[in-house]
Parts: sequence; structure tokens; C-alpha cells
Amino acid sequence: MKQAQESTDKAPKFSSDFKDVEVEEEMEAKFKCKVKGDPLPDVKWFINDTEVTSEGPYVITYEEGKCTLTIKSVTRDMNGKVTCKVSLLRWECCAKPLHVRVALSVFCVH
Repeated sequence: MKQAQESTDKAPKFSSDFKDVEVEEEMEAKFKCKVKGDPLPDVKWFINDTEVTSEGPYVITYEEGKCTLTIKSVTRDMNGKVTCKVSLLRWECCAKPLHVRVALSVFCVH
């Protein structure tokens, strides 16, 4: 009779704090976090509760627990909440939201 193997999975958790990011329109913004889990958890990024993937203006990297969302050219409609969500089997945790504040551009006309 085969014994049930005890799970050695460890719940995912964030091991670094997030900071708000303020950029001017058309500039690059980077959001970084570190996650722990065994095995390493799945990572998803969201902007204003909509999942983003590594295409268009977004580049997502995830290596050895270091997660980065790079927005190559921030637009005014991206202003709001950026969230990183990690999950592993039955466990899930969500980072506190980040906020993109698009700074107003000032133009002087002579």
C-alpha cells in the first residue's frame, strides 16, 4: 500500500516592499518585487484590476524570485493601481497596490 506523500510546498509571500512610482507621460516606469515560495509561485501583474502580459508597452520578467513589470511608455490612461499577485497551488497572496501618477507636462510658448 502506497503512503500519501506529505506536501513540502511553502506558501508564497512577498519579501520586499513596493513603492509608488511617479513618471511623466511617455517615460518608462518599473515596478519590482521579490517573492518566496517552494516551488517558486506563478506571478501575474494587473493595472487597474486588468491583467497585463508581456506585450506592447509591457515587459514582464521573473527570474529567481525577482519580478519586474516595465512599462516602456506610460500613458495618462495607465494612471492608477498596479498590483502583483502570486499564487502557488492552493495558496495566493496579493501585494499592496502601487499607484502610477502621471506628472503633468508643462509647455512654455513664446
